[in-house]
Amino acid sequence: MAKSVKHSGHLGDIIYSLSFVKQMNEPVDYYLGFDRVSTTPNHPSGKYTMNESSYAYILPLLEHQDYIGEVYKHRNQNIDYDLDLFRDKGFSLGAYDLRKWYELVYPLTSVDISEPAIKCDLPVLEYLSDKIVINLSLRYRNQQIDYSKLKPYESKIVFVGLDNEYIIFQALSKLNVKKLHVKDALHMAQIIKSCKLFIGNQSSSFAIAEQMKTPRALELFSGSPNVIVTNNGIAYTNTETLINHIKRIL
Repeated sequence: MAKSVKHSGHLGDIIYSLSFVKQMNEPVDYYLGFDRVSTTPNHPSGKYTMNESSYAYILPLLEHQDYIGEVYKHRNQNIDYDLDLFRDKGFSLGAYDLRKWYELVYPLTSVDISEPAIKCDLPVLEYLSDKIVINLSLRYRNQQIDYSKLKPYESKIVFVGLDNEYIIFQALSKLNVKKLHVKDALHMAQIIKSCKLFIGNQSSSFAIAEQMKTPRALELFSGSPNVIVTNNGIAYTNTETLINHIKRIL
């Protein structure tokens, strides 16, 4: 019988939990909870950290991983590992690394955050092979970054994200870039896999890139530096670091 885990967090938390789940080295049934009230103001998921829209978005990506058996909605079923427990242990959730909190609650193994935890076997989208894909949510933003400095790369940039995120990025950066429609998290993984470089802040989209170890750059929010970028990527808190990284990649 497969082991089971339950998580009621936001999408990024769920994606980062996969490092812990994968290291169980056996098929795991993943239960998603819908009853945890969100403490993040103005989050797209609304009152709760998981809703039907979020579930539909993340489901294809979870089902695509060969170490995940089945994905269920949690309705008080018995589970082996409650991955929400780290929130009740008094940890500072704005520090350390989101993937490592689970091993502090369940010392099953030391989670190796340098290894990919997400695969995407979908074909490469050739039209993105020379593109920079950007996703910047409205939360955890570093206001010191001047994206207008990406003007020399404007023709290579495409944006993924919500409509209001796109509008605000265009207005602040003064860049005129195209926006891609994303069907679900597995499609996002395919986009990230296909592009030359992914740029994002601390959101579920960057979590996918980090868990895949594709070329990436993280706009780090100094007030909550809880993602450590490993292998094939950087974190930046100033514009010059980002520009230098783009020059190296392109």
